[in-house]
Amino acid sequence: MLVQATQNDNLQVMLQTLYGYWFLQFDFPDENGRPYRSSGGRMAWNDQLKREIPLDWRVGANEELFDGIRTGLNPRQNFNLRTQGIAYLTVKNLTKDGGLDFTSCDYIDEEAMAKVRRRSDLRVGDILFASIAPLRRCFLIYEEPRDWEINESVFSIRPRRGVTTPEYVYCHLMSDAFVKQAEQSSTGSIFKGIRHETLKGMMTVIPPETIAQSYASAVSPIMRMRNDNLEENRKLQELRDWLLPLLMNGQATVASSDKLSFAARCSHRRRGYPSREQPPTCVLPIDGGRHEATTHLGRSARHAQRARQRPAQAARIHPASRDRRLRSAGRPTEASQ
Repeated sequence: MLVQATQNDNLQVMLQTLYGYWFLQFDFPDENGRPYRSSGGRMAWNDQLKREIPLDWRVGANEELFDGIRTGLNPRQNFNLRTQGIAYLTVKNLTKDGGLDFTSCDYIDEEAMAKVRRRSDLRVGDILFASIAPLRRCFLIYEEPRDWEINESVFSIRPRRGVTTPEYVYCHLMSDAFVKQAEQSSTGSIFKGIRHETLKGMMTVIPPETIAQSYASAVSPIMRMRNDNLEENRKLQELRDWLLPLLMNGQATVASSDKLSFAARCSHRRRGYPSREQPPTCVLPIDGGRHEATTHLGRSARHAQRARQRPAQAARIHPASRDRRLRSAGRPTEASQ
């Protein structure tokens, strides 16, 4: 997980670097594949931004990039929170690395999810945006949310098709330039969050759709790789959270670097009844592979089965004990023979 987290940090730096290169320095590839501004591309002064922008670009409010901003639903009189069920995400569950953290979320039932979904209307391509400080916490939805929903503090921003792309809007909302502009829009001395109208009214440069599409093609593989890493990390964390209690209470021990040893779950195993059936062997994905989880004696299920099939004389039984067993069964002992 540490390696993937480091890789994701590097991928995030790459995204920010590419965004700045294309939309702050305006050195996006021109029709000949050369950096636009550095190669003498035509620029024009813009009074609203107080800077030069490419000649055929324009300036507008963020709402021109959005096809709407929606939110989830507050429980209040609508539904009750639960300890299990469907994840109910708040701003604290949106992470700075562009992912979702499910480790400390509340839960709702399916009826409550249906109520929230009617309001949030989450779809693939929407961008979740944390409206409460700190900013720079966004998540681009790649798959239809089936087992989670959002509360009212999370904005769901739908990019306007035909004008821009989800990738551009996502990187715009995650950029240092946007965060600085948003924090300066606060009326108080301490920035606590941003409202719908403030977010929609912020002015920004709007590149042509063809440039936004080219940018999306360039960064989409990076964003997908990072999203895959985040999903794999989430599954590893779930495995860790399931396995750690077993290790702590002695139900599982580490037999070797790639094999787990599970302790007996039934007391008769500890009392030494070899005729009882061995518990089934579990196969767990550990470190990207499939490894066998064995019994508390460190033997695999196949090894244990072979041991049960060995001849009875292989066991060491004291002669006196054997005679007592034979007499109780009404069979002659060696002494009587």
